[in-house]
Amino acid sequence: MRSVSLLDGTVPYLTAAVPGVGGRIRSTPEDFHVDERPLYLPCGEGEHLYLRITKRGLSTPDLVLRLSSHLGVKAQSIGVAGLKDAQAVTSQMVSLHGVKEELLSRLQLDDRLLASLKEFFKLLDDGGATLKLVEGQKEYVLQREDVERARTRADSMEIGEREQEETGIVYLLPASRRFELHPTDAGPVRRGTVTADCLIELRGEAATIPPEVIGRPWRVRLKVREVRQRSGAAKVSHTLTRLIERV
Repeated sequence: MRSVSLLDGTVPYLTAAVPGVGGRIRSTPEDFHVDERPLYLPCGEGEHLYLRITKRGLSTPDLVLRLSSHLGVKAQSIGVAGLKDAQAVTSQMVSLHGVKEELLSRLQLDDRLLASLKEFFKLLDDGGATLKLVEGQKEYVLQREDVERARTRADSMEIGEREQEETGIVYLLPASRRFELHPTDAGPVRRGTVTADCLIELRGEAATIPPEVIGRPWRVRLKVREVRQRSGAAKVSHTLTRLIERV
């Protein structure tokens, strides 16, 4: 007697004679949505900053690594309730230990997020949809004209990055990862963030940055980032990536 098994497909289908209906399962991240419901809500005080983050096509470990890199905090200080699907649109709570709200200004719109926004608002606009967001007792509604305006703004936005070298007097605030560069040619003062790798290189084996580094003229490497809309001026930000040499 021939044995049958569910594992090797030898069990016949009851509907083998019936034509299939066709279709696809989870062909895009928007086909599967996950909305995490926390066991408790933040009390409004303490050492943790809580964020509610919606991500698309991004795993939870990758989200933690990105937050760690952009905010300059250890991955161990970022808490999540569980791993959410990568190939989906998921919303979840994230806790940041010892992080102040002002630090969130370091989070920047990148090309991947901008592409997702363009695709999202195109989907809403083409479908004639409105959008209603509910968070606790608060509601936010995007009517048709709001969706159209959001799509127009997203489509007109472009992001560009380049590296350039400049010379000037460097001032650092290592604790907040901020810098000022006063160019020696009397050009505009550059202000922005410092990469974690740059700070590590400056410290070396010391606990703090040597005092002879700060307030001295250096040739430095900056990453210049422009977020531009066709109808307006570009928003420019600077990141200090390396102190090349004293001048």
